[in-house]
Amino acid sequence: MILLRRDGEIIELARAPYPFEIDESYDLCFSMKGKKLSFAVDGKTVVEAEDGSYTYGGAGFIVETGAMLADGFTIESLEDCQ
Repeated sequence: MILLRRDGEIIELARAPYPFEIDESYDLCFSMKGKKLSFAVDGKTVVEAEDGSYTYGGAGFIVETGAMLADGFTIESLEDCQ
């Protein structure tokens, strides 16, 4: 799911199902190029959206139910996110 937060409002830009398995590890990659936003799992694009609301800002994970363990959160150039 790709969400946009603006003025306290959360707007869903795109959503796609993903058959995740509990206790499995996944490489997650969120990328932005111009207005194109995409989210990939293990190198495969799962969901894409377009939005030009911001030219800079923050990124993060939202966990709706349960918990998520993470080794870290890294910001890299687009060339490194594949």
